[in-house]
Amino acid sequence: MSLKVARETNIQTLLNNAAFGAGNTEATTNYGPGSRAAICSGTGNQGQIKAGGSLKLDLLCLCAYDHGDATNGAKVCGPATAYAGGSSSDIWEGTSKTQENWTSLKGACHKRKTQVKLTLASVEAIRLRLAELLGRQTPGPEKSHKYVLGSIRGDGSDGFKGDKDTNGGRCVKYKESDVTGPAKGIEWLRNLREAAVAKEAAADAKKEMTAITRSLQLLNDSTNLLFDEDETTLAPATTPNPSPTGSKAQEQKQKEQCEAIKVATECKEKKPICEWKGKNDEDGEYCKVNTAHT
Repeated sequence: MSLKVARETNIQTLLNNAAFGAGNTEATTNYGPGSRAAICSGTGNQGQIKAGGSLKLDLLCLCAYDHGDATNGAKVCGPATAYAGGSSSDIWEGTSKTQENWTSLKGACHKRKTQVKLTLASVEAIRLRLAELLGRQTPGPEKSHKYVLGSIRGDGSDGFKGDKDTNGGRCVKYKESDVTGPAKGIEWLRNLREAAVAKEAAADAKKEMTAITRSLQLLNDSTNLLFDEDETTLAPATTPNPSPTGSKAQEQKQKEQCEAIKVATECKEKKPICEWKGKNDEDGEYCKVNTAHT
């Protein structure tokens, strides 16, 4: 696998984790064990809370249909809810009717007028807005509930089970450690940020690789020029008293250099080391070493 493919795969994995949760896919329908109230807020069983695990789950906690709100249950998060497209039995409880509710929510997301690009700046804007919403003081009798998105009725003692009548709520409630703990954070937001970091790092690496490639090409071109020059520059015999071995090596080198030339004008330029033996100036293997000179 190439480095580019590995980077792209890592970014896509982080985005999938942010959207659907680690190990999940868009087709995941069962977020149990636990009821909707336990999954979305930890009501009744803190060990079953999964709020913040994925954007899909948080949207289901906030917007999935529940018949307890009567006509309001069909209107939550817009008119095109599961109830509007199906039946009043399409109640999401965390382990059933997930696809019916998710289909309408996904469609609403795709209708956004402006699609936000994945950048560190856009993720930071999301984080700041989310921190602002979660930092609000919940009014009235429900003020004991912190780090909540959604709507609570009364004191919220019935839990966030999708029915906001009486003391219920249609909400998602995050763990305090997910909001205030600097080392952790809301999981989908953390995955989203890591994907943005990886994406920008890949873009920087691509720019750097382009610059390196250009430098290597320049170096390669320069080296080729040096080799080309070396092949056409004949080394004259400058040693006044060469050894027998050195003289033979020099003669052999000059012989090879002369015989490598196939053009008369080039051969004649190498006089007195080379001489043209052809009857005319037609190209051919007529350039020979001048034995009288050597």
